Amino acid sequence: MQPSQSQRQPIIAIMLAIEEILAHNLPAESNDYRALLEAFQSTSATMKACSASFNALLVELPAGLPQDERSSRIAAAAAAYEDARGEFLAAAARLHEFTISQIVSSHPQIQLSATQS
Repeated sequence: MQPSQSQRQPIIAIMLAIEEILAHNLPAESNDYRALLEAFQSTSATMKACSASFNALLVELPAGLPQDERSSRIAAAAAAYEDARGEFLAAAARLHEFTISQIVSSHPQIQLSATQS
């Protein structure tokens, strides 16, 4: 299961925010940032692995298995992917929130326009 275009947009925004922090040496709290980035990368890898496992299961599932066993295996693999996806989206949201807060706090003109709104 590959993410759709709408699912990739938050990921792209996160990666751009990370690049902004790295490019401008924004004052990210290094321990917080590292932990959030590690969680993002770890949950991304887990989600990709679950997706690959689900796809492999669909291709390699023996035809001779009883229907209830086939359904059970597919449901378990799908549930694992959905759990991993949920964890990834939560990690992505936390990283996104942190990086945006770092960018906003380091640019006075952004802070000024936010208070005028």
